[in-house]
Amino acid sequence: LYSKLDLTTMLVSEIPELEGIIGSYYIKKNKKISIGIREQYKPKTVYDNIPKTKIGKILSLADKIDTIIGLLIINKFPTGSKDPYSIKRKIMGIIRIITEANINFNIKKILIISLKFFSKKDFQLFNKIYLYIKKKLENFLKYKKYNTKILFSLKNTQNINTTYKKLNALSMFFSNKENMILVTISSRIKNIIPKHFKTKTKINLDIIEISIEKKLIKIYFGIKIINKELYRKRKFSYYLYNCKKFEKYIDNLFENTKVLNENTKIKNNRIELLGNINNLICKISDIYKLK
Repeated sequence: LYSKLDLTTMLVSEIPELEGIIGSYYIKKNKKISIGIREQYKPKTVYDNIPKTKIGKILSLADKIDTIIGLLIINKFPTGSKDPYSIKRKIMGIIRIITEANINFNIKKILIISLKFFSKKDFQLFNKIYLYIKKKLENFLKYKKYNTKILFSLKNTQNINTTYKKLNALSMFFSNKENMILVTISSRIKNIIPKHFKTKTKINLDIIEISIEKKLIKIYFGIKIINKELYRKRKFSYYLYNCKKFEKYIDNLFENTKVLNENTKIKNNRIELLGNINNLICKISDIYKLK
């Protein structure tokens, strides 16, 4: 309530640049809230800093989201270079606050909540707004000079901050050419398993007899347990380095066995194992696309 109180004053009506500044004086006895109200419109430009206080960040995000959704609902999408309501700048402001302040922010969830406030349950409208904001995120990341191949290989980009962390981890990991071996591993597996493969059954441990396969199964379950925790903690660099451990075991399997065995049960079991391994490797991004 206090954050928008100054909008009712004649002074702010005549000098809009004083929005937030005047409001901060109304509650100057509470320094934290006063600073937060003053910061709520930051960042105003590409070169402006994001809010420093938690209250400032929350108010800034809430204001920008409310304004953007309100405008897009009535079809005020920017066209070409025309952006009279500064929607693009506001979206960039949201992305900067989220990435620079390390805030978890799921675009779809926020959109659903926001549209409810406007009593809108239109799926087509939801999808149009979501895709527009997602496109602006992609443009922001391109502007940051991230590799386009890596950018478009990413999976599950609904959480802006998580997407940013994944992108940083992948960029750093693959800046070392030795780590491109993970792309080779993923590509080899992708080429041998059926095109529309989906894990259907559990790996049958009873029909695995050769030691190469047994070792691969053991390393798979070990990496799977560790990587589940690494992914949860968003330690994506460690996740990728852990996947590199598959290298010699996958090489041994391909060099010393016939994956597509004449025995259908053995063949399907190996495909299931390799498919599960590739799903684990490609949880962050479709790594085989980076070849």
